[in-house]
Amino acid sequence: MMKKFFCIFSLIFQNCVIMYIAIADSTSPYTETNLLNIIHQKLSYSLLSTAERLDYFFSRDNIDEENNLTRAHTSAGVKLDKINKTTMLSDVKLRMVLPGLRNKLHIIFDNDIENEDPSSIASINKSIQNSNPDTGLRYIILSDLRKRIQTDAGVRSSNGYQIFGRLRGGIIFPYKKWELRLNQTVMWLTKDGWEETTQMRWDYNMQNNYLFRSDSQLKWQESVKGVTPFQSFSLLKEINRKNAWHFDVSGKWPEFPYTQEAEYVTALTHRRLIYCDWLFAEISSGVSFSQNINYTPNPFVMFKMEIVFGNYPKK
Repeated sequence: MMKKFFCIFSLIFQNCVIMYIAIADSTSPYTETNLLNIIHQKLSYSLLSTAERLDYFFSRDNIDEENNLTRAHTSAGVKLDKINKTTMLSDVKLRMVLPGLRNKLHIIFDNDIENEDPSSIASINKSIQNSNPDTGLRYIILSDLRKRIQTDAGVRSSNGYQIFGRLRGGIIFPYKKWELRLNQTVMWLTKDGWEETTQMRWDYNMQNNYLFRSDSQLKWQESVKGVTPFQSFSLLKEINRKNAWHFDVSGKWPEFPYTQEAEYVTALTHRRLIYCDWLFAEISSGVSFSQNINYTPNPFVMFKMEIVFGNYPKK
């Protein structure tokens, strides 16, 4: 057990050192006092909507896609379930703004690692080799309160090395307490070919900092038979600035209509800011039902530590 936790936290420590250097190099030469920094964080946080605050707090994927500021985060955790026993999880995401270009050009880096035998160093090394890190540049063509268009170009280190190009556009339609977000992504890889993802997300702001969310996605890949629909319904609650939780029910159907690995998941997640504005702890518990094990209930518990660099944006 100690060996597992040593591997996990050594990964997160190495990732943090790399990201800290990158963030430090991209920051302004003008320094702020601790008091001014705290005031800035609190004011920026209070000006965001409930949905945006929760997305930033939970480090949701859409924040990495729609953020105009330098931001990076890394996490490491363990998932325990009845079927696969122990799985190690780790990820790194970096968005670094290049100076002098009005925040239009970013360096991007994404990588996710999953390992089902964290007691073996050789197995961990193999998982790292089999991961799919993306490294590239992002140019933001258009960005305002309601619309965004951006393009990415870079290298994916999977299936050998692949050059990729990606175009993503999004638009927001607010109506009273409802907000509809439509996103469209088209991607091309030199070996895997074309990919396309359509997303429709509904948010409804409720009283007492509750948020209801419906997220529908449809993904098509040239190298995969059929399409992959995904649907989730979530209830999120902001308890205070340091605590929040969300309850999710989701389903995923790969290679539809030829699906053989459908999966349904229900989970409750609590996340807490445990130190300053950058160290988070998260615990989830739930149950999954997978087609490849005849929908046998598979209860799980997951614990994760995450470090985030980057302030809340000004509204």
